[in-house]
Amino acid sequence: MRENYVPVDRHSAKKLSKNIIDSNYFVQLEKIGRTKKMKTLSCREMAMVDCDFVAKGQTDEEIVQKMTEHAKTAHKETMGDMMKKMTVDEMREAMTKKIKDDEI
Repeated sequence: MRENYVPVDRHSAKKLSKNIIDSNYFVQLEKIGRTKKMKTLSCREMAMVDCDFVAKGQTDEEIVQKMTEHAKTAHKETMGDMMKKMTVDEMREAMTKKIKDDEI
């Protein structure tokens, strides 16, 4: 899907001005006074102060998956130490608590 656009059903489209809907029934959010929510979580927020990685997505699950994949490759040693102290569920919970909702 295109960034900052949302699909609109044909019935709703009839109520909107023709100049804000494209031929595929997508409307740009800014043109109807709305913004799209994006969830984010950075390595810095997870105490990895030397890493600028930021996971972005629409759901908590997507963010946790992206952070986990990044950590496995970029922070192998730290992940190994954390796995000795926390369960996978505890790590997921810690990440989920720090996820931020941002408007894009």
